[in-house]
Order: sequence, then structure tokens, then C-alpha cells
Amino acid sequence: MKHGTTDYQYTAWKDNLVPGENYSANIGSLEPGTRYHFRAAILTDGDVVGFGSSLTFVTPGIAPTVTTQAVTDIEAATATGNGNNTNLGVSYSDEIQLTNTNNWAMGYDDTRVRAGQLLTITDRTVTKLAFLLAKYGDPSGNVTFEIRKASDDSLICSKLWGDASSLTVYDDYEWCGVTFDSPVYINEQVRICVHFAGIGRIYCRRGYLAKSGENFVYQATDGGGWTNYFYYDMAYTYTHDDNVTQHGHCWNKTGNPTTADDKTENGKAAATGPFT
Repeated sequence: MKHGTTDYQYTAWKDNLVPGENYSANIGSLEPGTRYHFRAAILTDGDVVGFGSSLTFVTPGIAPTVTTQAVTDIEAATATGNGNNTNLGVSYSDEIQLTNTNNWAMGYDDTRVRAGQLLTITDRTVTKLAFLLAKYGDPSGNVTFEIRKASDDSLICSKLWGDASSLTVYDDYEWCGVTFDSPVYINEQVRICVHFAGIGRIYCRRGYLAKSGENFVYQATDGGGWTNYFYYDMAYTYTHDDNVTQHGHCWNKTGNPTTADDKTENGKAAATGPFT
């Protein structure tokens, strides 16, 4: 069992196998906000002769520290604090990924223009999207990543990845990702997908059903209906910022204000930006 942060450079467990038995290995001392890779490697006389399916995941980031501070004035220009300021702008981030075991062809030659995952994204601001892709032969044409509403198939956001000719050669898949021009807030069921209607063929990766309530989908033609494959999941990654609830208080007193001083509740602050 091999693992690592940039490659499979560490061995978590090594032993001879007995047919029919299950085996597992632990990875200790995981760092927050770090990508890890994990897979089984088959060795004969010390030489690697094969690999199992790979699992890639990112550990959660660290939630922000929120500090309450009393100041001498409610006006930002004249306020003087009695302690250190704390930046409240850093929110929790995470990435979700699935392992992969199966190829799926798409493109003009296969009359399939989109492939992706039907899932529900709840109260998250999505910034990045990635899929495992490869090319077959010499395809050409735009490869675009999209997030579409499941309710009416309308486009929420999209980003051009590049031309299909730039993909790695099948069967050597690579993670291909985009960062959207601006973060997009999502709180509904959506389809995250790859769009390719060019010449030739490209492949994406999918795995056997791993997540309840999600499934692999594809669209044969632009504007056509979607087909569900309930026994598969798309190999995907999306990056998001959780909407963290943050609080701040202000007392309009000179000297060393305390919580015992008179104070006024000004209501909820804006979801983003400075407190008022």
C-alpha cells in the first residue's frame, strides 16, 4: 500500500497476500488542506508489476479563528482597538474526489457531447472543477467544463479548459482542472460535466457507484435529454468555500471598554465584506 502528497513515494504497509482476504493500511499525521494519493502496488521480487485503482483526496482546511474586539468608536476611520485585529476573511475550503475504474468515450465519433455527475451542492461557493481525461488518436475542438441546473438544464457557469489535442494520450489519464472567472454560489441539484463536440474522441473516467444520491450522466446531443447511469460515478473534483458564520461586536466607549458597557445591537452584518 503506497501513498504520498506529490506521488506514491511512501509505503504504508507491505506484506504477502492471502487470496480471499481483505487488507487495509493507515496513513498517520495528515496535514490540513493537503492532497494525498493512495493505491495498492503489486510487487514481484521487489519490482512493481501492477497497481490497483488510485484514491486521491484532500484533507479539510482549518476553520477561521474569529475574535471579538472592543473599539473606541463605531466609525472605522476613528476606531481604536484595545487588542489585536483578527482577519475574518478566511473561510473553510474542501475538495471532493472519487476513485476511477472505467473508461467512457465522448465526442463527435461517439455522438456524446457531455459527460458528468448528477449531485446536490448545498450552500457552497464553487471555485474550481476538475475531471480525469485523456485523448484517443488526434481529436480537436474545445473542451469546456460546466455546471448546469438539474431542474431545467440551464447553464450556471462554464470555463474553457483548452483544445482536446492538449490532453494526455489514452490510457494515461491526468487530472484536468479549471478555475472559474468568479466564484459561484450553489444550493441545489446540478450536473457538473465536460462538454466536447469536436472532431475525434476523448475519454473520461468513472468508477462504480461510490456515493449515495449521486450518479454518472451523459448527454448525446446539445439540448437533448440526459441519460443516467445509476451504477457509476464520474471521477471528479470540485473546490468550494463553505459559508462560515462570522460575528463581530463594537462598543462606542473610550478607555478600556468591556462587555459591561452600554452597547447597541446593529443586526446581522452583510454576508461578505467588512462588518458595519
